[in-house]
Amino acid sequence: MKGLSPIISIILLLLLVVAATGGYTLYVTGLTDSTKNKYEQNIVYPQNPPIVQGIHCFPGYGWFDVVDSGTSGINGTVIQALSGDISKTSNRVINISSYGRIYFGLPGQVGNTINVKLYTPHWEIAERCTVREDKDLRLHLLFDEGTGATTQDSSPYDATVAKSEPVWVSGLSGYALDFNGTSDFVQVTIDKDLYAIEHMSTCIWFNASDTSTGSYQTLIVRNGANSWDLLLDPTGKLYGEIRTKDGTYNSIIGSTVSNDLLWNLACLTFNGTTISLYLNGTLDNQTVHTSPGLLYQHITQDINIGGGWTTYWYGGALDGVHIYDEALPADAIYALYEAYN
Repeated sequence: MKGLSPIISIILLLLLVVAATGGYTLYVTGLTDSTKNKYEQNIVYPQNPPIVQGIHCFPGYGWFDVVDSGTSGINGTVIQALSGDISKTSNRVINISSYGRIYFGLPGQVGNTINVKLYTPHWEIAERCTVREDKDLRLHLLFDEGTGATTQDSSPYDATVAKSEPVWVSGLSGYALDFNGTSDFVQVTIDKDLYAIEHMSTCIWFNASDTSTGSYQTLIVRNGANSWDLLLDPTGKLYGEIRTKDGTYNSIIGSTVSNDLLWNLACLTFNGTTISLYLNGTLDNQTVHTSPGLLYQHITQDINIGGGWTTYWYGGALDGVHIYDEALPADAIYALYEAYN
């Protein structure tokens, strides 16, 4: 890689996030030499500034490509989080590849201006982007109304959403909905925009009263002639199912017990071949579907959140629902976690 020491194989990104006029500013710095142990590591910086190619900002996350003069790239995840005017410093080790993409968490909304700054003692690069609608985001529920019997879909597709009895409570950011574990649910009416999903990612924040109830608990599911679902199993682990077009079901169980009374992010993705479960931004389990293909479709399948399709009722708070019509990469899932964590 031109401009970089040949012994460098990982990059340590130190990110300071501060409120800026009209948006946020991301500061990124630092390379570390992985051939040394943790007591010997020295910071090493590329002498020449890389080239930033295209910054894209969406609700929840953004990304950009960084290449050096030899068209080699830096690949990985930038950590950031913001609460009001409070700055947060964080770091993450990522890989340098021949070409790659950097994802960053972004708790901004459509229309926010984002200032992105990469710097070292040798150079500084400043770029700017505006948060825009993500056409791959088919459902986005913030649960921030705080009152009323409905909640707004913030995606470009404006789905019809109604809630049945869950109450408004303080959430991960703003408000959330609290479910009683016996009868509360939210229902999203399926239309052509949600019906047509063939690959998918669904993510939802949960703060369960008890994750290990001895029975399954519904986080989010496409019910009826089931296409997919994401639940907690009786021991508090994530449980997902994917049904492909030929009718074949495959299930997947996570390896980690989620935390009671703390916010956790659950994500389920399917790319036509591989089913993946993520807990709090980290891959929790992965399996190859025995009958790869597109998702099973049924025009009458609504989406239920918290219950309402079987006896698998959820008890606790839910917040921040995202459904995409693609399988997000692992770095994008991690960025979503960091954006709201």
